[in-house]
Amino acid sequence: MSENKERVKVSFPWQIGLLVALYLVIASMPFLHDKTSQIYLFQNNNPIFGGKEFADLNNSYFKNSFIFLSVLPALAVLLKFILKNKGYPFLASLQSFLFFIASFVLMVYTMFSITIQRDIYKLDWGYYFCQIIFLIFIFNDLSFLRAWIKKIPSP
Repeated sequence: MSENKERVKVSFPWQIGLLVALYLVIASMPFLHDKTSQIYLFQNNNPIFGGKEFADLNNSYFKNSFIFLSVLPALAVLLKFILKNKGYPFLASLQSFLFFIASFVLMVYTMFSITIQRDIYKLDWGYYFCQIIFLIFIFNDLSFLRAWIKKIPSP
């Protein structure tokens, strides 16, 4: 029991650190590139949000997808912290696991929809770093869920 409490105390700062890293990647790294330039989400001359070239792609679906991508990870970490403190570690890890799976799939779908509509663009480092961070969260929760399920006695 004390090992679990120590793991919770150590894991929360790591999760917050990974969450900050995720938001720094979203704000500062390029998500797309073509042969001549890199395209960021919010900065430089022609960003995905606010750029002239992407004006027709900024519909409500696209904006909602990125709102969910920015809110779901923080909500997952917050709910996980609250549920673990209330005494529901399995439920906390399960909801966090499902939220990060949803974020992972949503980012894949959103970015691929851009690259399909605009054939000249390829995915860049920002996309891959975000996916790696999502996978770290997913595998962390998955390992906890596996250990918890193995503790359940089989009939």
